[in-house]
Amino acid sequence: MMRNASGWLNLGQRLRIRRRNQACPGLSHILSRILIQMLVVLVISLLFVATTIQAIDRQLDRVMLEQEDMPAQVRSPLTCVLGAEEWGTGGESVEGTNKRPVSKMAAHMAFPSTSSGKGADGQGAFTDSEVVSGQEETGDDQYRRVLGEVLKASRATSTANKYSKAFSAWQEWCLVHSVSHMPASQDDISRYFIYLYVDQAPFSKIEAAFYSLKWHHDCNPEVNNNPCDSKFLRCLLEGLKRLKAKPVSKKDPVTPDILNKIVFRFGMGSNLMHIRLCAICLISYAGFLRNDELINIRECDVEFGSSFVRIFLVKSKTDQYREGSWVVIAETDSITCPVKMLKRYMQLGCISGSEIFLFRPVTFFKSKNVHKLRDGKMTYSRCRELFKEALDSVGVDAKKFSLHSLRAGGATAAASVGVPDRLFKKHGRWKSEGSKDGYVKESLDNLLSVSKQLGL
Repeated sequence: MMRNASGWLNLGQRLRIRRRNQACPGLSHILSRILIQMLVVLVISLLFVATTIQAIDRQLDRVMLEQEDMPAQVRSPLTCVLGAEEWGTGGESVEGTNKRPVSKMAAHMAFPSTSSGKGADGQGAFTDSEVVSGQEETGDDQYRRVLGEVLKASRATSTANKYSKAFSAWQEWCLVHSVSHMPASQDDISRYFIYLYVDQAPFSKIEAAFYSLKWHHDCNPEVNNNPCDSKFLRCLLEGLKRLKAKPVSKKDPVTPDILNKIVFRFGMGSNLMHIRLCAICLISYAGFLRNDELINIRECDVEFGSSFVRIFLVKSKTDQYREGSWVVIAETDSITCPVKMLKRYMQLGCISGSEIFLFRPVTFFKSKNVHKLRDGKMTYSRCRELFKEALDSVGVDAKKFSLHSLRAGGATAAASVGVPDRLFKKHGRWKSEGSKDGYVKESLDNLLSVSKQLGL
């Protein structure tokens, strides 16, 4: 009896131990399960990688087949400077070397290298290490760089930058559609223009693309026929211009009455910021100044006479060769005299005639309760902000005016008093009659005078 009881007791203990072992498996069992899971993940990863590599291989094969059908690219010397790409005749490396193939034209015009480490100009253009590494490549590289810089100078900096962006967009489109960007075909260019038109691009973008392509082809000596010279593309551009045309909404010109209000509001005290604002408005109005001309005036460019001021403009929109021009402004007896206001501004700002910019940012020092000029020059956005705030403060709708309204206001006032056209154009630095007349807003009386004199 006792023996049977002890047997049942041992059996119960063995069952409890077995259950405990099943609930808490051993370390070896846990490790084996982890290894199995890791193997499964590894197998799945290898399958994914193999599938991805096969897809990439298929894509590369498709691209290589497309490139075999593409025409050879001829790159523009401008891209060496404008940064779109490096210029050459193919871009590929010569097998076994780091040199690019040199075109016949470039090799013929390459700058010679000498053992002294000086270029064609004798100014040390090359170093000895460059000469050793490859005389022909070094001279050709310098030729490309100088050629690109000279060709880029055939356009204004802002125009060259605009054309560079337009050409980069054209290159991207050509890459997507597997066509040659240089030399381009009439068909590809027309397709690109239609693409921009359907994509609701403004006409200014299409026009920039046209003249960018024309410029790049003109500047490439390896392109014989410029596709942008065709009558077909000219007609296409004209049609797009008509379809994309929008009515031009010109801003109103500033009147002497508005300037009087601004001077009465801001020009009667000794606040440097306020006097600077008045000087900017009056000088721009009286000198027919564009904002870019105004903010680039240096202190040394201003010369005062007995009853006038002479301002030298280093560069201007119509001064393509940067010859510079003088603007002469007479002194008057009114409170809106631009010469007196400019003198007040220069005195308050302690301006002595150095090479720094005349109209500069202002900093307010709380400890001394004074404004002082700091280095740099005013930006277009800051000038516009101050001008708009001034108009709002004197009760004028600022939405109707822009900074160009100051130049247009001066031109309108000069036309209304009958200033001779020759002096009118010279003072405003206009090259054509159409540009000059576009700034003048005729008064209602002048417009009515035409029909009044018809004898009806």
